[in-house]
Amino acid sequence: MRRTGDGVRALGPVVTGAAISALVALVVGLAVAGPSPGGEQAEASQNSTEAAGAPMPSPAGTPVPVDPPGYSPVEPVLDGSFADPTVIKVAGTYYAYGTNNAAAAMPVATAPSPTGPWRPAPGDGLAHLPAWAADGWTWAPEVVPPSGGSRSYVLYFTARRKGSDHQCIGAATATSPAGPFVPVEGEPLVCPLELGGAIDAASYIETDGTRYLLYKTDRQQTAAIYLVRLNPDGLGLAGAPKRIMGRGAGEPVMVEAPDLVRRGGKYVLFYAAGWYFKPNYQTRYAVASSLEGPYEKAPAPLQSTDAYGGRIEGPGSADVLIDETGDYLVFHGILDYHDDSKVTRGMYVARLGWDGARPYLEPR
Repeated sequence: MRRTGDGVRALGPVVTGAAISALVALVVGLAVAGPSPGGEQAEASQNSTEAAGAPMPSPAGTPVPVDPPGYSPVEPVLDGSFADPTVIKVAGTYYAYGTNNAAAAMPVATAPSPTGPWRPAPGDGLAHLPAWAADGWTWAPEVVPPSGGSRSYVLYFTARRKGSDHQCIGAATATSPAGPFVPVEGEPLVCPLELGGAIDAASYIETDGTRYLLYKTDRQQTAAIYLVRLNPDGLGLAGAPKRIMGRGAGEPVMVEAPDLVRRGGKYVLFYAAGWYFKPNYQTRYAVASSLEGPYEKAPAPLQSTDAYGGRIEGPGSADVLIDETGDYLVFHGILDYHDDSKVTRGMYVARLGWDGARPYLEPR
């Protein structure tokens, strides 16, 4: 589950690094003039806007990323607290964003290739929290590169509502992928209190440019994944949410952490099942012919502790990175167990292959 509390390092106060982040953003801004509509967007977005079918082959002359020394799909590329990772690519640099840790409300890391080497960036990717959000409970970020003529990067994040145990989803914008992202003030973007709140925002952009947001409602007994259409700027709702998937009888505890792509003429919905702090946390997927479903679940997990032979524990909260060299699955695994539900989760990267609409991990 995309929660805070990633080990003892996540228990300290969150450091607000807006000043340092601003310096990082300035440096990045000098190197990144801003993506042109339809160009960098296609390269940077983690959401598929391709037509049906397998990933396009790499263009002639496209350099194939060289894995850094020591890379392995079963070893963390970030071995500190970096849970619920999401990755985008901007002007040849990869940016990863994670759940809060002791250093930042939204830690940021960069790398020259999907497999690394990954290095934490200084400062905090989130300038400050909106007035409705409590400090120290910020997680499960989703960053969407500019599109539709906008030059703003959009961040969706989960935070705890002040004076409540409910989680809600907020939005923020920045002119640089490094941030700092400035929250949209006012009420949260998504906060269905009657369903226990909402967590785990994920963006999906349809082939016609229509924006959607997926999320998980947070009450355990009724937890489910919802889909809602957004305004063109991605900062407001443009329709009524629709429940598209709930927990199956053979799945542990609940479903959460959605991520949606289009492959083989189908919509492929990745999601996690189980408690994030237990070894049976796992990545699963379901397939549909229509965006709103119905989604047919695969019979077995794509990732699990058993499938990795115990080399990765609790693999989940997966995010698909679509790159011109191929697709990658970015996810977290449990590195250390602490008291109760507190664990330290690090970031992993694995190559993702496709058999039509069926994903598999390479090598298989």
